[in-house]
This record gives sequence, structure tokens and C-alpha cells, in this order.
Amino acid sequence: MLSDTKQKLIEESCKLGIIPPLLFAVTILTSLDNEDLGILGFKNDFLLSVVQSCKYCNKNGMDGIICSPNEVKMIREKLEKIYIATPGIRLQDDDKGDQKRISTPYNAIKNGADFIIAGRSVTSKTNLVEVIKKILAEIEKGTILNGNNKTSRKY
Repeated sequence: MLSDTKQKLIEESCKLGIIPPLLFAVTILTSLDNEDLGILGFKNDFLLSVVQSCKYCNKNGMDGIICSPNEVKMIREKLEKIYIATPGIRLQDDDKGDQKRISTPYNAIKNGADFIIAGRSVTSKTNLVEVIKKILAEIEKGTILNGNNKTSRKY
């Protein structure tokens, strides 16, 4: 399914004369933990399941994966040439909500994420400019202090 989707994306993009968009696959939702996975019939914990899923996605042509920010460092160590997007991003004082595997923008970027998805940290606030400035400051700190240059990564 993944490789077929990638092939169709390339074919349609060629027909339209455009550069194909990046194709990302979701690993395991950030609202699930090991107990949930056991109920769903997974035999492995989420860390091993996410790594196996990432390897499969990479092998089948995905440009990137979407995973919890808590798995980014481990995935980056095993798969260098894949984009990583992370939902479950929260500022330090944000409510966790229904998410079980969350982290800050700083930690996600520091650990190797290429993109962060900071939905509720933004949409639940009325002071959007202030919140966005905080998120951007954490991204910059995670990038600069740890020597990561995410803008140069090209796969």
C-alpha cells in the first residue's frame, strides 16, 4: 500500500508537471501507550513497534514518518535519511489532554525532529502571538544549542 501510494503520487505529479509533495506515514498515535497497544493486539511495546514501522515506511518509499517526539532520538539514530514530524508537542505549562506521549518543541528539535505539529498549544490559547513566539524560541534553542541545522537536511 505504501509503495503503491508513493508510485501514484509520483505519476500524478509528473502528469501535472509538479514536484511530488512529501509523503509521510503515521507510526503509532501519541494518544496510545503500551497498555493500549496490548489491548489492540500488539505484541511489542510502542518503542519497538515504532522503530519497526519506521523501517518499513523507509523501505517502502515514504519521505517521512509521523511519530511521538519521545521516539525521535531513537529513530534518528537508526534512520538518518527520513524526515520526522512530531505531533504531541506541548509547551511546558500546557495541559497534556488526551495525549500520552508528548514533549516540548525544544526537546523534539534537539532530538532530531524536522517538523513539529503544535496544534493544541496554539489552538487552545487566546494570546497566539505570544505562544508562537515561545514555540519559535524553543525551536531556535533546540537547533542552535545542539548544533542541529535542520534546514540543510535534504533527502
